[in-house]
Amino acid sequence: MSAVISWIRCVVLAALFFTVWNYQTLQNGVDELWAWLLQQRLFTTVYFETWFTMWCYLWILYIPFKMNKLRYFDKYKIDKTVTFKAPSDPEMVLEMANYAATFGILDTFTVKKYVGVEPDVLVEKQKFWFQTTRALPEYAPSVFQLVYQLILSLVIYDALFFLVHFSLHKNAWLYKHIHAKHHDHPCMHSRVTNQLTLSERIILVLVANQSLKMVYAHPLTRTIFVPVFTAMLIENHSGFDVPISISKIVPFGLLGGSRYHYAHHMQGSTNYQPFFKYLDILLQRSRHKRQ
Repeated sequence: MSAVISWIRCVVLAALFFTVWNYQTLQNGVDELWAWLLQQRLFTTVYFETWFTMWCYLWILYIPFKMNKLRYFDKYKIDKTVTFKAPSDPEMVLEMANYAATFGILDTFTVKKYVGVEPDVLVEKQKFWFQTTRALPEYAPSVFQLVYQLILSLVIYDALFFLVHFSLHKNAWLYKHIHAKHHDHPCMHSRVTNQLTLSERIILVLVANQSLKMVYAHPLTRTIFVPVFTAMLIENHSGFDVPISISKIVPFGLLGGSRYHYAHHMQGSTNYQPFFKYLDILLQRSRHKRQ
């Protein structure tokens, strides 16, 4: 399987080389994509990001449940005694309704401020308390901006949520009233990803949103961020440790992955970072020095 990982990494490197070599062609494609998106009513509505997050979550969520039905993937289960039960349609409708209700309300009464939008346009939108459309920038980002904004926003989110996550575990009141629900499960499965209290769900989204704001992310970067971010969270909670997962493809062991996060759910006293590991390593070293 290591050969497959090496092959995938070679493909990624070839894609990066192709990007540099054909930069202008790719940039033209990004420009055309952005021009097309600006003409789509769904994309310009204030509810797009909420809807798109739900859509990505539902599609990616079912991958581990489909894997559970194929005996081939049993060997990749972290706990091989577990059999996952796919959620019923009513359960998923209720889960998505709760998510949509929370953030749909925020979408309706919040003026979304994106980089590249003229200030006077935002001032005009603020005159109305009820929002239906987003004020979006006229121009697409550069390919370089897309790449660095996406990577940097994930790195910032990881660090910020580490601090939040660590605090939720170290304060008994916060853990009981905000975070305990996320750890209340008989076994690890992909739906645990969104098994959150209302408070924690809002915190998670606000931290992700702040991370994107800190890199001045273009709305197109934000759109790409959603499926990448969702896939990484669901992988962490999937209950499977697949050799060709994102955490295995990224070299040097930079990402923790599903087994790393599984250990957190079983122990609760380590592995607080959602994606990377460097802050957890520093925390462990600090603890050892104090002992």
